[in-house]
Amino acid sequence: AAGSAGGGALSSDDADGGVGLLGITGSAPGAVAAAATTATSSAVPPPWVAAALLRGWAPFDQLARLATDSLEKCVASRVSELLVSSNAASDWAPDSPPTAPSEASESLQVYLDGTLRFAAIVLPLRSAAGLARAALRAAADAMLAPLDSSAVKRFTMFGVAGLEQDTASLEAFADSLQDDIGGGGATLLRSALAAPRAIVRLLAGDHDLVTMEDEAATMDQSTMTSTGLPLDRLARILDKYKEVG
Repeated sequence: AAGSAGGGALSSDDADGGVGLLGITGSAPGAVAAAATTATSSAVPPPWVAAALLRGWAPFDQLARLATDSLEKCVASRVSELLVSSNAASDWAPDSPPTAPSEASESLQVYLDGTLRFAAIVLPLRSAAGLARAALRAAADAMLAPLDSSAVKRFTMFGVAGLEQDTASLEAFADSLQDDIGGGGATLLRSALAAPRAIVRLLAGDHDLVTMEDEAATMDQSTMTSTGLPLDRLARILDKYKEVG
């Protein structure tokens, strides 16, 4: 008997007249699977057939990815609600520079601390690290969202000082999670907060310590786009900046 599956030819090599599994040509998983199912019921697949089937057998991978994506979106949505809802226009032009993180930032950290540490217990480390980065990236986007909307007409140096307080506080929080949730990689969780840090660095940084290379890196289009702050968005934000007075 002869047949074909996934480009692999089957030959009648065995003496019993059954399908000759060793006559398979090609290594496509489909060919191996077809050969195994086409064999006579009395035939026992060689070990290499079973091994090939098991290597490509991951029936729950897609389900795991969908579940992880849904969880990241759910947490990101909650993060945005906690920050954007309390980001009033007055927060960006206060009468004096804030000297502590905002209540919204502190509430966010309480929420994230419980959520992400629980995730580190019940999820694989890689998934927990991805959730942490997604949550912090959502926080970074929500912190700047009012500046890129009609809700805020202008912001001042005192507003930037408030942004610095919140950014530094969240960076410290991200560092506290690094060993438990960071995934052991070289990429730090705080890198998800690169967008608000870039705004603070440009407007309130110590320019005596900022080198030309630092400035060039901050304004690099590919770098800024990857952190969620493409140059067109940066331009719209900076256009609203006004000095105090």
